Amino acid sequence: MVILVGCSAAFFCSCKKSCGMSYVPEVLTEEQFSGAGYAQGFDLQEGKLVFTVSSQSASTVSLTVRGRGEAEADIDVNGERASVVFDDGEKWQEVTVSVHLQPGENTITLKQSNSGSSPLMVDYIEFQNE
Repeated sequence: MVILVGCSAAFFCSCKKSCGMSYVPEVLTEEQFSGAGYAQGFDLQEGKLVFTVSSQSASTVSLTVRGRGEAEADIDVNGERASVVFDDGEKWQEVTVSVHLQPGENTITLKQSNSGSSPLMVDYIEFQNE
């Protein structure tokens, strides 16, 4: 499953507005992103993506974030945290972590964890079975 980040994505009902999920970072357009836009604003205190995914059973999946910037980010899945590092403010790159999904609804939060020399931008998030 791929979640494209931008104003057309399911959890972005409109730019800079809450969709009943949490603060939605500002969304801008730029060449070379995958969908209708990308998210930024993660360097703000309230800047984060929060969404839910459903799983029929407990499983471990690979979660890939395509991002850009020179920043660290925390990915929290049901209270279990993993950290990722983006080290290029000029090019999009993919980082992957293994996460554990519970049966039913799983809450996933992505938040920049340091100030970084260039703020994080997120293009998409992808899940694949391991």
